[in-house]
Amino acid sequence: MTRDFEQFIALKYILNRNNIKIHYTLPGENIDIEDKKINRFVDNILASVAELEANVISIRVKSGSKITVKNGNWAGGRPPYGYLIQRIKIPGRSRPIAKLKPSIYERSLIVNIFKFYNLGYGYRKIAQLMNDMCGNNAWTKGKIESIIKNETYTGYITWDRRGGRRHPGRHL
Repeated sequence: MTRDFEQFIALKYILNRNNIKIHYTLPGENIDIEDKKINRFVDNILASVAELEANVISIRVKSGSKITVKNGNWAGGRPPYGYLIQRIKIPGRSRPIAKLKPSIYERSLIVNIFKFYNLGYGYRKIAQLMNDMCGNNAWTKGKIESIIKNETYTGYITWDRRGGRRHPGRHL
């Protein structure tokens, strides 16, 4: 139903008030004993185990991503504008590692954006200049601002930037 214990309790309450029974999909999880207290206890244990499992998975993923970035590799997701993901097969590893590789065409556009910024232009003006140069309206103030503020363009891979914390990796 949910991997959050408090949500489970709220859902269970609503379902009970409407006489809706919960049926689990895994064998052995559907325990139908006459004693409602034992059934509630088993449901609470299963909900707690589900929440614990979700938390353990989250901790492992975050830990793995932190190590990946610390080693100078790309932790996943969409690469920043101007970069491509290069997958490198390492002997003895089941999965390839991902490295960021500059895109030849987009790299020149990124260089121009930083040149304009160093000349003192604001984000909106840079977007206007880039749209004039490229002959389109693909560049916006927000896109320019996110490029200027992205630490990846300084040569360092960071992770968990949106979480308010910094996990700087090695230089590209």
